[in-house]
Amino acid sequence: MIDPPSQIDPLDDGEAPLSAAQDRFLRRVRLIGVVGALIIFVGFGVVIATILLRLGAGPGLEIPEAADPVIVDIIRGNQALRPGERIVSAVASKRWLTVVVTNEDGPGRVLVFDLETLTLRRELAGEEGAAAN
Repeated sequence: MIDPPSQIDPLDDGEAPLSAAQDRFLRRVRLIGVVGALIIFVGFGVVIATILLRLGAGPGLEIPEAADPVIVDIIRGNQALRPGERIVSAVASKRWLTVVVTNEDGPGRVLVFDLETLTLRRELAGEEGAAAN
């Protein structure tokens, strides 16, 4: 005989109820899923925030004078750095140290030092200046 509609439980899908161990296991799996999703969400938010902060900072960031104090000592020892100038970048190869300096008044300069003697070998000036040495 078929049960009348008033006696049918809409939430009963015909499966046996879960045991206590099965219920604890399902709660742990759900908790692990929620914690994993939160970690991914926070990580994604940190990445997006870092990108936005770097894009928003723009030219207002202060460029450090140099990463290595030895480079600053070489340049100051040769009296190649003029007042108001700052070091933008420095690259060393086997024999040469190339330093890019800039100032607020005009175009920058490229200074080339010999690493064996630590002397200034060439100076390439911007549009306003002329090449020296």
